[in-house]
Amino acid sequence: SLADLNKSLEIEQYNAEALRNRGETYFMMNRYEESLADFNKSLKIEPYNAEALMSRKNIASVLRNRGETYRMMNKYEESLADLNKSLEIESNNANALRNRGETYRMMNRYEESLADLNKSLAIDPYTSELVKLVTREKILEISNKLLEIEPYNTEALRSRNHLASILRNRGETYRKINRYEESLANLNKSLEIEPNNANALRNRGKTYRNMNRYEESLADLNKSLEIEPNNADALRSRGEIYRIMNGYDELLADFNKLLEIEPNNAEALRWQRIIGGWASGNKEIDDFIKQIQIKTTKYENLIEWIPFDKLIDFQIIGQGGFGTVFSANWLDGNPIINTNNLQSRKQSCKVALKTLSTLKEFENHVQCRLNGIGLEVYGMTQDTETQKYLMVFQYADKGNLYEFLISNFKQLDWESKLTFLIDMANDLTKIHESGYIHCDFHSGNVLLNQYKNFFIKSFITDLGLSKNLKESAAKGDVYGVMPYIAPEILLGQPYTQAADIYSLGIIMTELSTGKRPFYGSPFDFRLALDICKGLRPECSERTPELLKSLVQNFQNGS
Repeated sequence: SLADLNKSLEIEQYNAEALRNRGETYFMMNRYEESLADFNKSLKIEPYNAEALMSRKNIASVLRNRGETYRMMNKYEESLADLNKSLEIESNNANALRNRGETYRMMNRYEESLADLNKSLAIDPYTSELVKLVTREKILEISNKLLEIEPYNTEALRSRNHLASILRNRGETYRKINRYEESLANLNKSLEIEPNNANALRNRGKTYRNMNRYEESLADLNKSLEIEPNNADALRSRGEIYRIMNGYDELLADFNKLLEIEPNNAEALRWQRIIGGWASGNKEIDDFIKQIQIKTTKYENLIEWIPFDKLIDFQIIGQGGFGTVFSANWLDGNPIINTNNLQSRKQSCKVALKTLSTLKEFENHVQCRLNGIGLEVYGMTQDTETQKYLMVFQYADKGNLYEFLISNFKQLDWESKLTFLIDMANDLTKIHESGYIHCDFHSGNVLLNQYKNFFIKSFITDLGLSKNLKESAAKGDVYGVMPYIAPEILLGQPYTQAADIYSLGIIMTELSTGKRPFYGSPFDFRLALDICKGLRPECSERTPELLKSLVQNFQNGS
């Protein structure tokens, strides 16, 4: 047939009937481009030929349907190509515009999506009138008018479904571009027409979540999952709401079910690792660690509950009024990213542990670690014999600054001292930016660790007495090591971040001289009185003038 038509058109190239017939043949062979070209030529010759016009319409319909099929297969470029061609033939086809709008939405091209959806609504006279109405009563009055007379009227049913679909898609598009009120309005209208549409309920649940209306979000997602119990997107979205509402058991249940549907779902596997398979026996601790794990974006910064039997070879390395410090070997080891950029463990690594009098000390360290202080915090454990909780953190092989200066001061140059000071200043800045006051900042609470390239880094530690800025208004409590305490604190004023900076200035004199401030003087009432009258430790003569000036500024609160 095609060969004969080709020969015929070689003889009479402007024969409209032959062009139509060849167009029909191409159409049956799924060669739509060539089919469309022949029908267009035929219509140029006979502009009002009903058969050619109908054939063009059929091509547009096929392209539209194929475009929608491609979209359902997530082949968005192919979908867009077919829908564009369909709209070249029928530029005002509301269904094609709606489908292209949905394809644009899946491609994150939201402005183009909205333009198509809005045009689709404007073209259909039934839906354009209907979409202007807000109340359910008026919508039902118009949309059900034909159905009351003719319950199976296909045109009325089509129009209702068409409207609900456009409103649903437009609502989701508005959500994607953070226009939540408009998203909610469209989804509400869609659900007035189709109250049990799982997709619309799921999308409205997401919109409520973005608006921080969590109870309403949960209600919609619950209803959506009653209709479609195995919808992965709804399970993932409801799990996110449970996380926000601290419903960790419910979250784990949803993500376990999600893994039955999508066994390799990375997000579900991450949550299963975070909140499944461990418990400290203390809900307050469990909830805090889980909340921190949720905020942690890097595997190597993971905070964990560490089983006590995974820690061996304990040795006491420090003891004071606010806790005992141990070293131990952690059999599992801290999380690391190995040389192949894969998640791994530094097995049997040496760690430090400090007994905790309250959970607050652990919380303070973790919050400051999240904000960038240098000392690595690995997690928390509980001594199975004493039942005491311990914080597990990075072992510093050079001990604390106070003891290090006693043994190594003569070998230190000013470059090393400045490195220590810069590290301390950075840590103190992070502590203050986290909203805390250290309140017990002295050289014994500065740890030193030597790395493979032989440089030594300093870390501020021991936040057991630290306070949140909101807690700092109390007067009268004086604690810490006297030579490092600011005079206003000795006089009964509340701790402030300025008092920490004063302490840094005192530590700078210690780095300068190699001796603890007021070395040889008893730390008694007389020394406290002298400090309040203006007595300050001095730097050595060999200290750079710039550092002397900084020390003076820090000690004078300027």
